[in-house]
Amino acid sequence: MHLPLEGYMQILSKYYRPPCEEAQSEAYFESLLGKLIETIASHAIEESGKQIYGEKFTPYLTTTDHSINQILTLYPKIRLIHLVRDCRDVIVSGMAHWLHSNPKDPADLEIPFSYLLNSWIEIQQSMQEARDRFADVLEVRYEDMLENPSFQARRVFSFIGATVSDEVIERCVEETTFSKLSDGRQAGEEDPSSFYRNGTAGQWPDRLSADQINRVHIEAGTLLRSYGYEVPENQLSP
Repeated sequence: MHLPLEGYMQILSKYYRPPCEEAQSEAYFESLLGKLIETIASHAIEESGKQIYGEKFTPYLTTTDHSINQILTLYPKIRLIHLVRDCRDVIVSGMAHWLHSNPKDPADLEIPFSYLLNSWIEIQQSMQEARDRFADVLEVRYEDMLENPSFQARRVFSFIGATVSDEVIERCVEETTFSKLSDGRQAGEEDPSSFYRNGTAGQWPDRLSADQINRVHIEAGTLLRSYGYEVPENQLSP
């Protein structure tokens, strides 16, 4: 079972409370959570010899606003990179992994479809509402990374304040190619059992039904278009 650090802190707070009035308050454990994260980060920097520390997180459905508010409370000046992918391809990928994990019950795809669609909408809406509250936000589209990984890598390094050579950029790109990550498969050679399933973008027209596509466009079309993805005008929500 996966628990975020906040969950562990809530468990600890039931058993470890110093004998002082402040320790009974929510603010006490909020502060303790922040110090725990800082300790993990500083220890990682010390042990690795690196100068920059970062975390990747993907909120669960209904937790996005809370997660964003936690980040803003603990680190209001954080540099946040928001990775965006076409909602339709996110659903295709997520449903493929769900089918692989549930081979005996492939019939009802409504559950993973709705979950993936609602999660994508929630995350994008929350990020757009919170964008102006962060000091620095960089949006990177998954499709742009596939098309020009060197340029996007350079954007990311510049954003986090890392000065790197062209050689380092190219080495980073080479080490994260689909072929390298998937043990030799080329992009488009699909393996449903692998986390690195396909390595391409734009599969959704052939993988989603007309009804599914129409539902995505009605519910998420405006958000998709705000990130530069094409959605027919007549399929947007009225």
